[in-house]
Amino acid sequence: MDTNVSDFEFVRINFAIKRIRYELDALTPGSAGIIKNELREIKHSLSGLQSLYDKENYIDPAQQIAITWDIADVKGIRPDLRDAQCMDVLHHVKNSHDAGYGITWDNIEHCADELYPLDGPAAGLNSISSIRKKIDGIFEKPSSENSLAL
Repeated sequence: MDTNVSDFEFVRINFAIKRIRYELDALTPGSAGIIKNELREIKHSLSGLQSLYDKENYIDPAQQIAITWDIADVKGIRPDLRDAQCMDVLHHVKNSHDAGYGITWDNIEHCADELYPLDGPAAGLNSISSIRKKIDGIFEKPSSENSLAL
């Protein structure tokens, strides 16, 4: 079961439960019993998801630390990505990073470029760091072999 359940999904499921309750009034007693059982199953699933969600997102400051990465971090590297794409990048990095090294800016950049490559003339400048590298190359001091003797 995926523990990356968004608050929107909880709201959506709760809305569905309320809608089903509203529809129950128009149904026969037999149909209502079936739907009530389905509602109990949904509530049970919601409780399990909420428990996983709480465990994933709870930090006890007396016993744990957490370093968070957010959409703004991804947009700092790839400002062209939408919020949902940034979250895709963060989830992919979280699920595929090497725990021995942690999550780094390079992981985020590589993942963003892998998931959402740019096409066309901007393809060579698909991230802030690649733009910086190109600029650094322009202003690099010439080596003695390449400099002209005066």
